[in-house]
Amino acid sequence: AGESLSRFLLLGANKARQSSAGRSGVFNAYLFATQGLDLAIPSQREYVTPLGAGRTKVDKSSGEVLLSLKSCKAEARVEFRSAREGKGIYRNEESAASPSRVFLDYFEIFCGNSAVTDPSALTETWMSAETPDLSEAVCVRINGCGTREKGASACNTRILPLKEGRLTPYANTSMPNLLVVMIDPISRPLFRQSLPKTRQLLIDAGFTAFDNYTAVGDNSGPNQAALYSGQALSTRQDISSQDKRKFRWIWDDLRDAGYATYKAEDGCIRNSNMVQSIGPRTSHGSVIHEMSCFDFERPNCIGGQEAARHLTSHATQFIDRYSQAGRPWSAFISFIDSHEDTHMLAATLDDPLHSFLSEMVPRFLDNTLIAVLSDHGLHYSTYLESLRGKKDRAQPVLFLKVPDHADAASRALQANKHMWTTPFDVHATFRHFLFGSANYSAATSSLLTQLSQDRRVCNGSEAIPKRFCDLFLPNQ
Repeated sequence: AGESLSRFLLLGANKARQSSAGRSGVFNAYLFATQGLDLAIPSQREYVTPLGAGRTKVDKSSGEVLLSLKSCKAEARVEFRSAREGKGIYRNEESAASPSRVFLDYFEIFCGNSAVTDPSALTETWMSAETPDLSEAVCVRINGCGTREKGASACNTRILPLKEGRLTPYANTSMPNLLVVMIDPISRPLFRQSLPKTRQLLIDAGFTAFDNYTAVGDNSGPNQAALYSGQALSTRQDISSQDKRKFRWIWDDLRDAGYATYKAEDGCIRNSNMVQSIGPRTSHGSVIHEMSCFDFERPNCIGGQEAARHLTSHATQFIDRYSQAGRPWSAFISFIDSHEDTHMLAATLDDPLHSFLSEMVPRFLDNTLIAVLSDHGLHYSTYLESLRGKKDRAQPVLFLKVPDHADAASRALQANKHMWTTPFDVHATFRHFLFGSANYSAATSSLLTQLSQDRRVCNGSEAIPKRFCDLFLPNQ
C-alpha cells in the first residue's frame, strides 16, 4: 500500500509540474482512512484475480459465476535453527555490530529454494525478543529476492516453554480445555456465503448452530466485553481498565487456575479495542501483533503468507506444546480479515479456518469446548444505512461443540439453538464448562442448561437492546 501511495503522489506532482509549463504547479491530494483502515479503501476488483477478457469460472452444479480472489505469494522463508545448530548465547553488542550476520547464525533463510548466505542481502530484520533464543517470532526482508521492488519478506513463529514458576500450578490433568475462534466481524448471512467449507465442516462435526444469537452493542467493545468478562461495557475506557473490580477477563481466571493461555489476532491495528486496549496478560500470543506490523500486502498477507495462516500455525504450536506437557490450555484467536467494506476478504478465511479446524476438532473431542463465533456483523459503510445492513450487524455467528461424552450438555445446546441468545450467555457457558458454575438471570444463562421459554422471543432477553429486537419484528 505504501509503494502504491508513493507512486501516486510522485505521479501527481510530475503532472502538476508539466501542466504548469515551468511555473510552480499545485497538486492537491486528500488521504483518508475509513473505520476499516486501509483495507476498506479499495473496490472489490482490487481483490479479484483477472482471468482475461470474456473468461469466467462457473460452478457446474449451480451455474453461478465464481470469483477467484488474489492470494499471497510466498517467495522466501525463514526457519529457526535447532539449539544444537545455534552459535551460543546472543549478545547485544554482537547485534549492534552486525545484526544480519547474527540472523544468519541463528536462522536459516531462503530465497525460493536457495539458501541466503550473504549478510548484506538482508535489508530488514525483526525478532520478538532481544535475543534469538527468547524469540517466538522472527521476520526478514531479502534484497533482490522475488518480484516486489523492496524484496521478498518472510516470517515464522514458534512456542517456547515458559520458565519454571511462570505458570500457576494446576489441580489435575483432567481439567477441560477451551478453544475460541473469533471472526471480527461477520454476520450469519455473510458467513454462509463466504465460508461454505468451514460451515459445512462445523455441521458435519456436530457443532450446534444458534439461529438467534444476537449482538448486545454496535461494535466489538460491548460484545467482546460481554463475551470475555460477562459484564456490560459502560464506556470505552472501561475496556482498558486494570481495576479488577470493573473487569475480570476470563483468561485471568484461567491463568490463576493453572491454564496456559493464548490470545492473538491476525492484524496490525494499533488501537484495537480488544487486544491493545486490554493488553491481555496471557502466556502467549502477543508476538503475533508485532509480527503483523512488520510487513503487509493485500489481501492481508504477512511475509508472503496469509496472516490467518500465521495465526492458526502459532495457535497450533501453542496447543501442541501444552497438550504434550499435559497442562490444560485455553486459546482465544481472532481474525480481523473481514474488517473491510467490500465483503470480499471474509472469503480468504475459508481455507485457513477449514484446515485448522479439520485438525483441531478430531483431536480434542473428549475434553474441549470449541466455540466458533463472531462479535457482530459489519458496523460501518453505506451498507449499514440499509435495513439489511442493520439486521446483519445484529446477527453474529455462534457454533458450539462440547465433548462427545457430555450428553446432557449436548441435549441442552440442541434445546437452546433456536432461542434468543447473547455473548453474556456464551460467557456463562464457558464458566459453566470450565469451572462447573453457571449464572442464571433474565439477562444471562449458561447454554448448557435449558433456557426459559421467555427466550423464544427477542425481548425475552434483557441483554438484547430494544432497537435490535425491533429489526426482527414481523413487519420488518
